[in-house]
Amino acid sequence: MNFDRFRVQAAVELDIGCTDLTKWGSYLAKFEAYEVTELRCKELTVDLKKDAADIYFKALFSLSDAINGIYHGRHSWAAIKIYYSVFFLLRCSLATNKFAFLKNNGIYTLKIAKGEKPERRDCGKLSGERVTGDHKTTIFTFISLFKDTDILQSNHVENKVVYEWLMELRNQINYRERTFTEPVNKYFFSSLFDRGKIRAGAYFVGYLTKE
Repeated sequence: MNFDRFRVQAAVELDIGCTDLTKWGSYLAKFEAYEVTELRCKELTVDLKKDAADIYFKALFSLSDAINGIYHGRHSWAAIKIYYSVFFLLRCSLATNKFAFLKNNGIYTLKIAKGEKPERRDCGKLSGERVTGDHKTTIFTFISLFKDTDILQSNHVENKVVYEWLMELRNQINYRERTFTEPVNKYFFSSLFDRGKIRAGAYFVGYLTKE
């Protein structure tokens, strides 16, 4: 299946000399030894900014679609979309702080700065559970890197950082509950269903629901 891949991932693969993705795993040693040079730093920064812009579009689109859902009373799927908007915004924030996500038999970040090398991120534990997959790894990485500067991490819900709580809510709705709860509103304060407020929020993210 052909698809548009992240630019930094593709660029690093070519830097290392891999032109056949089916063999990418055999380049693991070279990948882990890869070091950002001063020349490549400038070019990779351009690629990462473009990747960040694409991720930002995903975040805004997901949030706008969630607002649309809330406006029409479709709150279950809206809650999932809000989680995805936050997930994309975390990835975007990491990118704007020069951290690119790369994969090779695991999930790594590469800080786009001279002398930096890939660092394995899908390791350790989050709330006692092993960190695996894109979602847990992104949240774990963001929490680890910005725990002292991100004010939102002081906002705990059910003893979890708000990002992790949203991920668990997504998992609950998607995988653990046997059905959606519509028309019952289970996930949002009832005041959010004031259509005037929702319409104003839609304007804020650059999207107005049309009935």
